[in-house]
Amino acid sequence: MLFLLGMLPAGTAFAAAPATLRSPDGRIRVEVETEGRLRYTVSLDGAVLLSQSEAALELSDGRTIGRNDRARRIRRRENVCERIEAPLYRQAAFDFTYNELEISLASGFGITFRATN
Repeated sequence: MLFLLGMLPAGTAFAAAPATLRSPDGRIRVEVETEGRLRYTVSLDGAVLLSQSEAALELSDGRTIGRNDRARRIRRRENVCERIEAPLYRQAAFDFTYNELEISLASGFGITFRATN
């Protein structure tokens, strides 16, 4: 395999596989493309709800986060449970369970996706 990689022309790039996040019950799926333009697709029970949506933020200095960037690190957290205190809600507190995908970009910025039931 290393020999074949060495035979490729200079500048040849491989597309990274999308990073995938699922809700704790598996019904919601988020696929995030992390090379070039940061894009995500959201599906519910296999039906696409949002396709190839770009996640970008233009800063006042003209830079755009999420374009011409790549993932430096991807971290997943599963079945995270937080107790939310809500004194003005119909309950005083409730549990919030989610799965998380944290993407650190080469530009030094990052984005976090969460999926819950």
